[in-house]
Amino acid sequence: MAALLLLLSFAILHLRASAKNPVLAENQEVLTHASEAVNAVLDTVSDSSCSLVFLSDGSTSSSSIYSVYQKVQSLGGPMGVGVFEVTRERLNDNDTEAQAVHIMKRVRELRLLSWCVTVLAVSEEPQFLASVAAWALRNRLLVWATRLLVLTRLPLEDLRHVMVSHWTFSMMNAMVLNVEERTEFASCGLYVHLPYSDQGPSTVRVATWSRARGLQLLSPLSLFPQKFLNFHGATVNVTALPFPPYWDTVEESSPDGTTTKGFTGTDYLMLEAIAGALNFSIRVLPTANWDEVTDRVEDRTSFLANVIYAVFPNRLLRYDYSYMFEYAFHAFTMAKPALKPRWQSLYYPLTDGVWAAILAVVIIMPLPLILIVRFGTDDFTKGAIGPKLAVQEIIRTLLGQDLSGYFPSTHSCRLLLALWLVFAFIVGTAYRGNLTASLTAPKYPARPETLKELVSAGARFVNGSFTWESQG
Repeated sequence: MAALLLLLSFAILHLRASAKNPVLAENQEVLTHASEAVNAVLDTVSDSSCSLVFLSDGSTSSSSIYSVYQKVQSLGGPMGVGVFEVTRERLNDNDTEAQAVHIMKRVRELRLLSWCVTVLAVSEEPQFLASVAAWALRNRLLVWATRLLVLTRLPLEDLRHVMVSHWTFSMMNAMVLNVEERTEFASCGLYVHLPYSDQGPSTVRVATWSRARGLQLLSPLSLFPQKFLNFHGATVNVTALPFPPYWDTVEESSPDGTTTKGFTGTDYLMLEAIAGALNFSIRVLPTANWDEVTDRVEDRTSFLANVIYAVFPNRLLRYDYSYMFEYAFHAFTMAKPALKPRWQSLYYPLTDGVWAAILAVVIIMPLPLILIVRFGTDDFTKGAIGPKLAVQEIIRTLLGQDLSGYFPSTHSCRLLLALWLVFAFIVGTAYRGNLTASLTAPKYPARPETLKELVSAGARFVNGSFTWESQG
């Protein structure tokens, strides 16, 4: 996959509209004046395995971009380059917005294909920078590993307002390189917004660049510093709903006898440990349902939703996942099926087919026995032995009882009775053996063993506030 990024691809997408402000001549472009400063910053923070994305508002020529690329390439990087140009007049134009979304999706695809990405956004228009910040947020262009470097030329007051007003610049891994002296020997300042510091939220000038002195750091902060290593006692909003054992509520008693609502669970305890290490306090915002839990994070009212969040394909369309700290496997458990009524145990040792065969033999067997008696004995024996007696003899011998002695002792009668006794002995032995086995080690009814069988069985699951029922 990384090999695909070795090719230098300039994908320039134009949004149809003319620039509202006059485009400066090439020798007046901000990128031309600050190209050495940009190269100095990229040389400090970039890695040969990272990709570089240029994003401009149409006022930057391809020659200026290519000169920056050549310099960066000579320093051992980047692995891949994408150039995207957005030229537009009306910020609220629907076609413009749709095409901008298309551009951001292509940039995001490049990010997903790269180990890391540095985005260089070039514009002197505050309105364009504000649009880029909104686009990047809506289309999930940036994660913390993505560095965003904005090159502009704005008055300090306007610059601070842009950085404070937009989540992309204030909370994400973003810095602004501002051209402060637009002369032959340009001077630039490098700014970062720190949402949490000992002085509260602040925009800090961390470095300067000049052709004479190069890149100079003005504070202990590095370029693209970590913004969340110390919250300096700030209160962080979080959203969650009870989901034992990860998050649950408890009643806590205070020394004055009153009770307050507290929280517990593995995820809350983990968050509590992180809060102690990073020096912030937790404020749990009230929410009515799980949709509100995530919606408050998306509208930035809540900083995070600290409940286990499983990775599903439909969620990947809305969220980026950073680190998997717990792995779950699909499984289900079921109660042991109940045994069938005890009186039916007399029937279960033999199958339906065996019982049908035994019944057929019991019905048929008296007939040949009566025929032998009728045609092979005297009249007295014929009168003593009738169908009723024949059926009784067949059933009693099948149940393990002895013969009554009424039948004649002819060879044909003895042979037929001997065959019947052998049959009855085999059937009785098999039945008693199976009956003993079924009573000693009962056979439980079949139960679903796979997810497909569980759905086919019409399973129903109830847990607290929601119910799930398969549609089999």
